[in-house]
Amino acid sequence: MLGTVTIDIIRYEHKKRGINRNMMNQATPEGANDSFYHAFEELSIQDMDKIWSHNEGSSCVHPGWELVVGWIAIRRSWIQIFDDTESIKIRVNTLRSRKHCKVAIIICLEDIQALVNGKGLKFGVVATNIFEETEAKWFLTHYHGSPLSNYFGPNSEIF
Repeated sequence: MLGTVTIDIIRYEHKKRGINRNMMNQATPEGANDSFYHAFEELSIQDMDKIWSHNEGSSCVHPGWELVVGWIAIRRSWIQIFDDTESIKIRVNTLRSRKHCKVAIIICLEDIQALVNGKGLKFGVVATNIFEETEAKWFLTHYHGSPLSNYFGPNSEIF
């Protein structure tokens, strides 16, 4: 396939890439993906406004939720999540990244620790993030998070 780049990465943590956490980076799909998780960890709807495509074709499936379509509805869903979440820490491992022309698909394992409505939670999610390039910037157009059953995060005590 001409114009297709496939990268398999066993372990990747966006914090180790030396990202300036105060700046959005949408010059590459990987930078946009890092910026998405930065906005998520910061519980910042303002940063989500910057990273998401604002068209009616955008879609989002949060773990355990129904399909949400269109930026306005997606934005409301993030506000609801952020309102219920006191803090969140996400370790992101990119499992696969593929770019073709102006579309990129990044599949990640999210190791999440959160305080939601006063309750501590730890869980894993496999996420598919799809980005489209517009005017030399990459925007998130689709997020699909699937919760992992029987997930043991890093440093878990199984026995």
